[in-house]
Amino acid sequence: MKPAMMRRFYDLGNGTSIISTTDFFMPIVDNPFDFGRIAATNAISDIFAMGGKPIMAIAILGWPINTLSPDIAREVTEGGALPAVRPVSRWRADTLLTPRSRSLVSRSQA
Repeated sequence: MKPAMMRRFYDLGNGTSIISTTDFFMPIVDNPFDFGRIAATNAISDIFAMGGKPIMAIAILGWPINTLSPDIAREVTEGGALPAVRPVSRWRADTLLTPRSRSLVSRSQA
C-alpha cells in the first residue's frame, strides 16, 4: 500500500480499521440542495472506493455569511444529509452532464 493511503487507515487491532477521508471539491451547480447532496455523495464514495462501509460523517461548511444567507446554508446541509441517511446496500454513484441545465449532477442508486 502507498504511504499516502496508509495514513487514511487506523487499525483497531481486531480485524477492523477506521478509514478517514476529507473532500473539499466544490460541486458546480446552482441549486443549494443539489450542491450539498453532490458534495456528500462525492465524500462518501471515497469510503466505498476503499472497500469501507460508512458509519459516520462530519460535514464542514465554510460559508461567507455576509454574502450568502443562512437559509441557503440550511438547504446545502439538508442536501448533504440525504446521502448520509439513505439506506445503502448496493451503492453506486456517478457524475454526468445534463444537456438541459448544463451543470454537473450526481446520481446515486441503492
